[in-house]
Amino acid sequence: MTPDIVGGAAPSPADLDAADRVEKMRETELARIQALAARWRDGLAGLIALLAAAVIIKGTDSVADLPTWARWSIGTGILASLVASITGGIFAMLAAYGWSSGPQPVGSLTDLDERLRKWDREVCDAAAARLRTAVVLTVISLGFATVVIGLTFFAPTRAKGGVAPECLLLGSTGSGEVAAGGEKEH
Repeated sequence: MTPDIVGGAAPSPADLDAADRVEKMRETELARIQALAARWRDGLAGLIALLAAAVIIKGTDSVADLPTWARWSIGTGILASLVASITGGIFAMLAAYGWSSGPQPVGSLTDLDERLRKWDREVCDAAAARLRTAVVLTVISLGFATVVIGLTFFAPTRAKGGVAPECLLLGSTGSGEVAAGGEKEH
């Protein structure tokens, strides 16, 4: 048994205007996503340049006095931030410029419009997903960069002569001598 389909009232001019606006937005959606992705790509390129500049300007002098764990953490953080930035840039470029993953729809005119709409929707969805991935990778990259900067400035440093700061706090001279009231240092 088929249900009876009953038509509603005729659309108002406001309804028709809204439908036109939705159609225009749908037609320009891919271009808007691509423009936004291009701006994210530029931002990620700036982040990569900032990381490179920080490493070059800061150099190894500022981390030479840090404990080994901090130096390894900083190096790993810089590498992770760089990998996330580059990967995010690749996803932003894929969103901005596309990736042809299959043939475009062609064929008879009877259903070509519907197939083109479906293909356009798939391209827009793929571009939006790639852009979201680029945004997430940007946030991850900034997180790693923040940790690296924090470690660079706030990690404990070794005292001059290679004596750990905690040894100095216990009253040791760092030469293996016994401090007043203390035990011989290891």
